[in-house]
Amino acid sequence: MLNAANLNLVLFNFQKKGLDGQLLALFIIIVAVCEAAVGIAIILKTYHYYHTAVPDQISDLKEKN
Repeated sequence: MLNAANLNLVLFNFQKKGLDGQLLALFIIIVAVCEAAVGIAIILKTYHYYHTAVPDQISDLKEKN
C-alpha cells in the first residue's frame, strides 16, 4: 500500500511540476524502512532471549490452563 501511495504522489507531482510529491514519497519510504528495522530488531531480540525464532517453541507466549 505504501508503494501505491508513493506512485500516486509521484504521478501527481509529475502533473503539478513541483517537488512536493517526491519529498512526501521519500518520507514514506523512510517510514517503511524504519518499520522494517523495528520488526527485524524484535525478531533478533526474541532470538537472542529464547534462542529460537519459531513462536511455537516459545512457551512463555502460551496460555497456561
